[in-house]
Amino acid sequence: MKIRLFDPTGLKAVDYKATYPELARTEEFESMRGNELIFVWYYANATSPLIDIKDESKRVTEAIKASGYNPDPDDYEKLLKLQFPPGIEAAIEKMSSYMPGARYFGWKALKNIFDQYQDIANMTPSDFTKKVGSGDTAETITDYAAYSTVTGTVSKALADLIHRLEEGFGISVTGKVSDSEEESNAILRDWNLNKKKTS
Repeated sequence: MKIRLFDPTGLKAVDYKATYPELARTEEFESMRGNELIFVWYYANATSPLIDIKDESKRVTEAIKASGYNPDPDDYEKLLKLQFPPGIEAAIEKMSSYMPGARYFGWKALKNIFDQYQDIANMTPSDFTKKVGSGDTAETITDYAAYSTVTGTVSKALADLIHRLEEGFGISVTGKVSDSEEESNAILRDWNLNKKKTS
């Protein structure tokens, strides 16, 4: 299983923020052009294929190549020396702060809720029966008020849930997902360990 957060692979730079509306709404990224933001992703995102390059100047070089970012020669030399302009520095800090493990589990939780809502939406009034009275006078009635309340609540919640699922926390998952793979995935393991330390 491979997890990517705000993965730009296969996207045109001009479509990047439109694909991930959360990025377009984020103050640090609002004024950035697509290639510039994709450079930041390759350099700083925890799920970037370049993130394990410890030599940061080399990582800058590879991020520029991968992103198609084309700074002018003076800016290029400054980037290689890790002298980032304030806007890029703020964007790098923001991009590196995202926790893919937390987002993955949030995305999974929403998917589980959506599945449960589907089960509820498939219920009929006959699923809301209850016994009234006792002994020989007991009778089974349909609780239409409970049916109406439950299905109405789910109906109202679905639009927001679908919207949040469509945005998907910026998460994309490729490959088979199993419990054992989740356990062994470094991104998820690190997040779980940090969560346990703070709880």
